[in-house]
Amino acid sequence: MPIKEKGGFFCVEIYRPDTDRTPTECVGLSEQENLILQFLKTQQKITKTMVMNLLHVRETRAKEIISKMINRKIITKIGNGKNTSYCIDSTYPYETMH
Repeated sequence: MPIKEKGGFFCVEIYRPDTDRTPTECVGLSEQENLILQFLKTQQKITKTMVMNLLHVRETRAKEIISKMINRKIITKIGNGKNTSYCIDSTYPYETMH
């Protein structure tokens, strides 16, 4: 099981015998943060409304999660106002582990 450390996080890749691999999850992230990362791995960007729908949370909670992830340099804000979206931060190790 490969374990890599970068940016204060440990990223673990877990392999199951019945599949090639499972999605990479980073230790120290909440389940909600991991769901956002899994979404971003395939969709490249996410909006606050998408976070609300993905996590089944209200706007206030979505803003809290997004803000925390930005402060921890997990995601980066793109654009402003109604055109705001978020992507995986280029310095975050998760992006390089797929």
